[in-house]
Amino acid sequence: MGFKAGRESGPIFIVGLPRSGSSWVGGCLGISSSALYYREPCTRAYSAANEGRVVFEVTPDNVPDAYLLSSQKLCRHSPHIRPSVVAYPHQWPPFSRNVRVPVVKEVNPLACSWFIDRFNPRMMVVLVRHPAGIASSMRTLGWVLGEASTLDDWRRFGARVAREWQQMLAQIADCDQVKIVRYEDICQAPLETFQGLYRELGLEWSAMSEQWVRGSSNAKLQSKDHFSIRRDSAKNAYRWRESITQDQLQALMEGYAEYELPDWYQA
Repeated sequence: MGFKAGRESGPIFIVGLPRSGSSWVGGCLGISSSALYYREPCTRAYSAANEGRVVFEVTPDNVPDAYLLSSQKLCRHSPHIRPSVVAYPHQWPPFSRNVRVPVVKEVNPLACSWFIDRFNPRMMVVLVRHPAGIASSMRTLGWVLGEASTLDDWRRFGARVAREWQQMLAQIADCDQVKIVRYEDICQAPLETFQGLYRELGLEWSAMSEQWVRGSSNAKLQSKDHFSIRRDSAKNAYRWRESITQDQLQALMEGYAEYELPDWYQA
């Protein structure tokens, strides 16, 4: 079973840079009773065979083998995929044989043009987050900007985020089925925003969906698991203000301002 030529049969993609909140957003959309949720099928297959960053440009001439194999399985709705990709086993046979909408969460926005060409998605949901939020989250995990980092390092990181978003925008410019969503806006009104997204994406909203969104958005204790999708979303939106100095923020946003982008964020 694959995707038909018509876009209405294509998957829904949720794409954002790592640490942009895509696991939370993808989980809340993927829990729909009409969804079949895939959690980073291409990225997880690629990471299993390669070291280094998972954000890189994918063109028809340089598609990694892991991406190709994962896309073939996705198009067949094959259950023979990495276990970590299956977030909700109840959606799969033998537990369910309902026809479902594939919802695919990925963290390489520089592969958007390939995703569009390969899968003809019914909608591409692009998630953006304040660069300071991305920096703070990655820093907590020890990925970037360690204790010895200089303000120039912060400036370069801000420029990197902006450059990759600019590249992403160029890739999706000709796609008319794109919705760009700010992580902070979802955090401030999660129930209303997810209900709106369900309607726009054609997903079924149910009591289970509402319970899941409420439960994952109103966790009163901050989880020690940095990959948890449970959070106090209102506090989490700008939690980075507790860990980033004004000088670091200024340097970060100076780098970010080197690239022309929509008016998503300012210092």
